[in-house]
Amino acid sequence: MAQGLTGPSPKIPAGFPVGFYGDTTDPTTFYQVAVQADGSTTVAAFTCPEGTVFDARLGTPNYRDEADTSYLGNPADTTTPIPPATL
Repeated sequence: MAQGLTGPSPKIPAGFPVGFYGDTTDPTTFYQVAVQADGSTTVAAFTCPEGTVFDARLGTPNYRDEADTSYLGNPADTTTPIPPATL
């Protein structure tokens, strides 16, 4: 799965719902918004493994030719969280 936790991100504003968000300018970066036990919200940035990009349909990295990257170049798409994948 994703590797390289890079820390908090200024690209996701406070108040975003819990979920996964693709970076609208870099398909190899995505963010997870989570609620902690104390009720605070945190944002973590992740880098996709080499050769993959964030897939908006799956909410996880995927091979570029199979991934849904419709979020690229469209800041409005960052307002809709990617639901967790169900297996």
